Amino acid sequence: MNPIRHDPSKFAVRRRRSARRRASGFTLFELLVVLAIFMVIATLATPFLLRTFSTQALKGGGDLVRAAFDQARVRAIRTGNVFAFLYRANDAEYTIAPLISSYSLVNPSMAAAVGDSPTMKQLPQGLLFAGSSVSDDARAQFESENSQLAGEGMTPILFYPDGTSQDAYVFVQNQQGEQVRIYLRGLTGMSSVIRVGEEGGRK
Repeated sequence: MNPIRHDPSKFAVRRRRSARRRASGFTLFELLVVLAIFMVIATLATPFLLRTFSTQALKGGGDLVRAAFDQARVRAIRTGNVFAFLYRANDAEYTIAPLISSYSLVNPSMAAAVGDSPTMKQLPQGLLFAGSSVSDDARAQFESENSQLAGEGMTPILFYPDGTSQDAYVFVQNQQGEQVRIYLRGLTGMSSVIRVGEEGGRK
């Protein structure tokens, strides 16, 4: 019988294939290293992402207040009655309500709103009203005298039927202490939102 002859080249090919199969996989150590790198990246990125979301929510809260200002102005013009934007300091509540007085009331049906709880709205979660400055001019004093306004304990900003308003600005703040200022120009009744710090901070 002839002895079995082995072709050494075939064994070499098999060894190379086996080595490639072993090299194509990952060891447990390599997987753990990759997982650890991902965890470090996630830990570093999380505060930045949370800050970004909080900043966007703050901008959204400023836009909500600005939209409420616009709504109060439009309702005052359309009804011929003084309307107020009301907010609760260090809280998230705000609303719009008519100022009822014997001389400025045009639509008597509005009187039914006095004494009733106005529809309260809320700033987005994590935001609150951090303060304001409202001009106490002669017209505001005149309109407020002997008048009734829903929203006990809330700060009012008045909007008049001619499209003007009180000069005012309101601060909205998030949990990180960042603020936006919603500025209301009384002569036009128009408003704008400015992030505190972008133009020298509070003014």
